[in-house]
Amino acid sequence: MGGDTYTINGCPGTIEVYYKDGIALCLAGQGKVTAALNTAAILSDTGFDFSDAYILSVGCGGMAEGYGILGDVFVISTAVDFDLGHRVDAREMPVGIETTWFHDESFDESAVVRLDQDLTDRVYNLVKDISLQTTDQTVRFLQGE
Repeated sequence: MGGDTYTINGCPGTIEVYYKDGIALCLAGQGKVTAALNTAAILSDTGFDFSDAYILSVGCGGMAEGYGILGDVFVISTAVDFDLGHRVDAREMPVGIETTWFHDESFDESAVVRLDQDLTDRVYNLVKDISLQTTDQTVRFLQGE
């Protein structure tokens, strides 16, 4: 493997970027806020030149039931911040109302970001035929064992 490491300053913790042959990898942190702060620190660090770079962000995200299962991989074309809305304590909801989150149009401009469709299509075409592997432990978990 090889490669070098570079420590990023100004993060909510110490993180390192691992790089080799023009490709860098960094675990930016758990949660949207930490990942955003760490990504901002990385992008503003003068140790790197990002003027001709692509950034691939991967992580775990929620999905509506029925659209996927644990371990599915998605290439998205639109990023949605589901937190930008209104939540209500389920105990305060009328009987028969199942949702505790309500849409608020005033957040639409910042809550929904459409990504570059041509770039999204290129990424999808590059990865669509990759065979994903899993562990026996994950298979057993998915089967409820």
